[in-house]
Amino acid sequence: MSRFPKALALAALAVTACKPPDPGRPDFEARAFIQLVAAEDARPAGGPGLETLLRGTASPSPTLRAVAVRALGRIENPDLIERIAPLLVDDEPVVRRSAADAVAQAVHRGSGTPALPLLLDAVGGEHDAGVLGSLARSLGRLRLGPDERTDREVPLARA
Repeated sequence: MSRFPKALALAALAVTACKPPDPGRPDFEARAFIQLVAAEDARPAGGPGLETLLRGTASPSPTLRAVAVRALGRIENPDLIERIAPLLVDDEPVVRRSAADAVAQAVHRGSGTPALPLLLDAVGGEHDAGVLGSLARSLGRLRLGPDERTDREVPLARA
């Protein structure tokens, strides 16, 4: 008879352990991701969409920070470089890679001169091979004058 209560307890435990999560419980990271992607798709010049992206760069989630900084770059506004630049030194390589791409994308339609010193400084302090690759690709995308082209080649040769 003592086996019956143990078996019943084990059966009850197995049934409750296999229960799906509460469908009413919000997944905040998933919701934030959807908001960031929607804002990215809209390419906001200002307002709530831009604020959503800027808030995303301060998220505790590296994935959300990477998505947010990528989206800021895709707006292609050189004035946003100062908001993108701090993420070039983020703790997470995935964020630093996205930030390097975003800096180059932000100046895509004009001179790359504002982005050059930021990317060169990032090369000097970077040790992750993937991030160095993103920095090199981003430096290669910049529209620069002849003198600036030489300036970007020297640090890359040292890295």
